Amino acid sequence: MEETETKEEAKEEKKKRKYEFKRMKKLGKAGHGFFADFKKFINKGNIVNLAVAVVIGAAFTAIVSSLVDDMFMPLINLMLGKNEISELHFTISSTPFYYGRFIAATIKFFLVALVLFFVIKAMINAEKGFGKLRYNKKKEEAAADASPPPPPPPAIETTEEILKDIRDLLRKENTTPDKDTEAK
Repeated sequence: MEETETKEEAKEEKKKRKYEFKRMKKLGKAGHGFFADFKKFINKGNIVNLAVAVVIGAAFTAIVSSLVDDMFMPLINLMLGKNEISELHFTISSTPFYYGRFIAATIKFFLVALVLFFVIKAMINAEKGFGKLRYNKKKEEAAADASPPPPPPPAIETTEEILKDIRDLLRKENTTPDKDTEAK
């Protein structure tokens, strides 16, 4: 009886291990290792796009920071009549509290946000403009490709209309004097 219990327990344990292995395989953790998973992660296209975005973002941050620090902040300092806003402070027990730095950082944040807003807005408007150009170009191409409409089919005369035409032609011939009859 003990042997059957141990065999059943062994079978049960084997089932558990097999189930766990399948679960881990689904998650991508079985038999791969750290470097294989990392390689898969890096080879995805999104990660390369993200890296390019970070590098461009860092370069753009330097440009915007320079614009704010070298162009806008001196103008604000002139308007407030101070050399540097960041040097504004008060002192308690010979300890300076530079509230001007907080004000300068807040102003810088809003100016950076404003510049980014204008840049993004310009990019969106440019894309919309290009979209309209593409749409108009496609429209023109479609118009050029379209052949002129076919002419309307000729009117089909009914038997009555043909007979009327014949009658009218015969009347014309009978009403015009014949040269032979005039000579007689």
